[in-house]
Amino acid sequence: MQKISGYNQAMEAENSRKGLMSDCAVVEKPAVQLVNGKCELSRQYAVKAIST
Repeated sequence: MQKISGYNQAMEAENSRKGLMSDCAVVEKPAVQLVNGKCELSRQYAVKAIST
């Protein structure tokens, strides 16, 4: 347990030093479709992204 605690403290210090943080969000890959030869976000993904 002591090694785990030491590791967690070291990682917290390193993340703080680098300005890193996590909100634990899982970000889905955007769904794209080809429209007139151009890639666009699919309507379903665009609506979901705007509503959240």
